[in-house]
Amino acid sequence: MQRKISGIFAIIIMALSLILPGFSEVKAQATDNSDELDTYIAMGNDFLSKGKPIDAIAQYTMAMAIDSLNPWVFLQRGIAFGMLGRHQQALADFDRCFRLDTTIAEACYSKGMVYERMGDKNKALDEYTRAIAVNSNYAQAYYNRGTVHFKSGLYDKAIYDFQQAIDINPEYAKAYFNMGVAYEAKSNNDLALKSYTRAIELNPDLAEVYFNRGRLYYDDEEYELAISDYQKVVELDSTYADGYYSLGATYEWLKRYDEAMDAYYKYIEYAPPSDSERVEGLKEHFPNIMSKKKRLEQSQGEGP
Repeated sequence: MQRKISGIFAIIIMALSLILPGFSEVKAQATDNSDELDTYIAMGNDFLSKGKPIDAIAQYTMAMAIDSLNPWVFLQRGIAFGMLGRHQQALADFDRCFRLDTTIAEACYSKGMVYERMGDKNKALDEYTRAIAVNSNYAQAYYNRGTVHFKSGLYDKAIYDFQQAIDINPEYAKAYFNMGVAYEAKSNNDLALKSYTRAIELNPDLAEVYFNRGRLYYDDEEYELAISDYQKVVELDSTYADGYYSLGATYEWLKRYDEAMDAYYKYIEYAPPSDSERVEGLKEHFPNIMSKKKRLEQSQGEGP
């Protein structure tokens, strides 16, 4: 199975991940039109939280016409532009935000996310590092920087960043998960297993964590533990094709052929088009499974 790493890369997530202290601080400065300004900002925030970036942009732009020095309005409008994939406009707003107030680490963090979306890892790293320099307790910035390090093959740096995020936020389940992925990439399966287990303790609803831990249990020949984790995967996500495939493979190894076939059929039902070759190979393998089942039943029927 291809190793995956989880991160917040889709810009649309910014509107959710950045509903943090700064979001509530998007408020009017003292002006003669403060009531009108408050209304525009409140409506912009509401539209943004509802995933309506075009409407949010319109409200924030009207707010800027009244008060062009409110950095948080530029931050939020930049987020809205990012949701629409209008990267240059988003970057310009984040730059304006940071020029107005160099203590707003979220501006650097948001730029990092846009650069990731644009495929520029180096600039993303620079911005996440700048965000951390502004706010050394910015767990999400460490986390995102760790994902970039991981994708660049810099596993030790990734582990360092995930650990920093955990030190700041000990309940950061996804940081534990991705630290486990990084340990696994370094073939340190013991620490990977511990990281996955801790992630599950903190958030028992992450199907991918169970899947990765199940693979490690399988590799360690802890087959019943692997089955338990794979079953949890498909319980949490009934369309998780790889969960069914791995469950089927484990059942087959244990000669539980009926259960293996059931799991394989589920895999075929939910397999993506990119798995077509494996699906066809599995279908060709079915007669072999039935033959093995028949031989097993015959051997059991013969008795001592």
